[in-house]
Amino acid sequence: MATLPLVLSGLLVAGLLLYRAALPRLLPGIPHDAKSSRRLFGDLPDGLQYAARTKEFLSFLSWRCEQLGSPIVQVSLRPFQKPLVVVSDSRETFDILHRRGRDFDQSDGFRLNFSAAWPNSTVTMRTGEQWRYNRRLVVETMSPAFLRDIDGPTTHKMSLELMKLWRRKAERAQGRPFDVQSDLNKVTNDVIWQVLLGTEVRAVKSQIEYLSSAEKVDLPASVDEVVALPEGSLPEVFNAFGLLAESSTIARKSVFGSWAAQVAVRVYPELSRAWRLKNAIVKRSARDAWNKFKDIDLVDKHQATSAAEFVVQREVKQAQKEGRKPEGPSKWLEGELAIMLAAGYDTTASSMSWGLNYLSIHQDVQAKIRRILRETFPKAVAESREPSPAELYNTALLYLDAFIEEVLRCSQLIPSLSRTTITNTRLLGYDIPIGTTVVSPHHRPKRTAPRSEKPSTSKGPPDTKLAPVKDSARTSSGEEFQPQVNEWDDTSDDLQNFRPERYMPSKEGDEHLDLMAGPHVTFGGGTRGCFGKKIAYLNMRILLAIIVWNFELLPLPDELSGLESVEANTVTPRRVPVRLRPLAG
Repeated sequence: MATLPLVLSGLLVAGLLLYRAALPRLLPGIPHDAKSSRRLFGDLPDGLQYAARTKEFLSFLSWRCEQLGSPIVQVSLRPFQKPLVVVSDSRETFDILHRRGRDFDQSDGFRLNFSAAWPNSTVTMRTGEQWRYNRRLVVETMSPAFLRDIDGPTTHKMSLELMKLWRRKAERAQGRPFDVQSDLNKVTNDVIWQVLLGTEVRAVKSQIEYLSSAEKVDLPASVDEVVALPEGSLPEVFNAFGLLAESSTIARKSVFGSWAAQVAVRVYPELSRAWRLKNAIVKRSARDAWNKFKDIDLVDKHQATSAAEFVVQREVKQAQKEGRKPEGPSKWLEGELAIMLAAGYDTTASSMSWGLNYLSIHQDVQAKIRRILRETFPKAVAESREPSPAELYNTALLYLDAFIEEVLRCSQLIPSLSRTTITNTRLLGYDIPIGTTVVSPHHRPKRTAPRSEKPSTSKGPPDTKLAPVKDSARTSSGEEFQPQVNEWDDTSDDLQNFRPERYMPSKEGDEHLDLMAGPHVTFGGGTRGCFGKKIAYLNMRILLAIIVWNFELLPLPDELSGLESVEANTVTPRRVPVRLRPLAG
C-alpha cells in the first residue's frame, strides 16, 4: 500500500511535466498573445472564435498581427510543436520568396500535407537534386509550343462546350439567376485532364446530355431568386479527383496534422478508391505516351496531344541528339503529372469563380472587356464566331489581363504563403532558429466593398495598426529588394475598389501591363513559385474571353453578390450566381 502514493505522485509529476512540455515553446522576443502562451492549444481557441465570426480562419493570422500592432508575431496552434512565425509585411515577404533561398525552403507542413495524395512530386520535396530532376522532366509544358499547340486549343474547345451548356441553362432559367460554380469546376476538370493526360472526362458533356432530356424546371416566382437547375450524375473520375484535391485540408484541420491525411487516403474507402483510380489513370497515360514515342525512328511521325505525350516526345528527341537510350516513364513523371492536375484544377476553378462574380458586379468593366474583344477581333465578328485559340494566344489583350490580375489581387486565392527555415537566420530584427515555419498572410480588400465606381475615402487597408518596419531591422537583401516592388500608394489609391486600371500605366503611348504595380503574390515567387502559372493565366484568358463574347452577365441584387468566401486549398466564393443573356455572334 505504501507504493500507491509513490505511484500516484509519479503519475502526477509525469503528467505535470507532459503538460509543461505540451505548452507553446515560444521564441525569445517575438511578440505573442500572453494568454495563449499559457494554453495547451495556444492561439487556436481564439482562431476558432475568429473563424466562427468571419467564416475564415487563415486571415486570423493577419488579425493577430494587427491586434498586437506588430508586423511579426508568433502563433501556436498545436501542442508539442514550435510556434508559427507570422510576417505581415509585403516587402519582407518578397525578400523571403525571391532572395533568401539559402535560408528558406518549402514549408514542411505544406509538403507533408500534400504527400499523402500526391507523392513523388516537387510539391512534396525539399529543393535539391531530386526536385531539380523532376522540374526538368516537365519544364517544357510551360513552353510557348505547349501552350500554343496543346493547352490553348484544348481550353478553347472545352470553353465552347461550356457555352452550349449555359445556353441551355439560360433558356431553362427564363431570365432568373442560376449558380454556375459547379460548372466551372467541371470545365476546369475537363480541360486539365485532357491537357495533361489526354483523358476525356466529359463532365460538361454529361450535363448537356442530361439537361436535354430532363423534365421541366419548377421556376421560383421571383425573377431575382436563384433557380435550382437539375444536374445529372458525373463520371467517376470527376468525383474521385474532387475528393483527392480536398484531402490536404484533412491535415490542416486535424490535431494530428499530416498523419491524419496519410491515414485517411489509405483507409477511408472513398478516398482510397479515388487514390487508386488516380494512380491507375496517370500510370496508364504515361505508359501510353511512352509506347507512342519510344521508337526513335518514328518519333517525328506522331503529334503530341497531351503533356504526358509532349514530355515523352521531347525526352526521346533529346536522347536521340545525345546518342543515349531515352528514359521511359517513371514514378517521378507520374508524380509531376498528378500534382499538376491538382494545382491546375484548384486555382483555375477558384479564380474563374471570383472572375464571374466581379464581372456581374462591375458592369462597366465587363462592357469594356467585351468592347475591346470585338474591336480587337473584327474578323471573328464578321464571321459570327468566337476568336480562335491562336488569336487569343497571340494577340495582346492588356485590359483583360489587367482584369485577371485585379481578380487575383482582390480574391487572394492563396490566403497565405509559408516557408521553413533551413538555417538559423533573422527576420525583422529577431533570431529565427532552423526548422521554424514562417507564414506570410495576404491582406485582401474587404469583400463588402460598395458597388459604386466612385473612389472611397479610405486611405488604406481597414483596421491596420501595424507598427512601421525600421530599415535597420531588415536584412541587407531586404533593403536591396525595395526598389523592385512598388508599394500601393494609399494616399491616392483606394485598395478597396475593384479597378483593373491599377495594373496599366496611364501615360499616353505607354500602355503595358505592370505586374509589379503592387505587392500581391498569388502564385508565390522565386524558386518555389507556382510552376503552372502560365497555364493558369492562359486558361483564364481564354475562358473569360469566350464567356464575355457569348453572354452578357446581367446585374444581380446585392444579396447575390457572391463575395462571401470559403477556405479550402484555395479561397473560393460560396456561390457564383449569374443571370445570362445570350449574345449573337
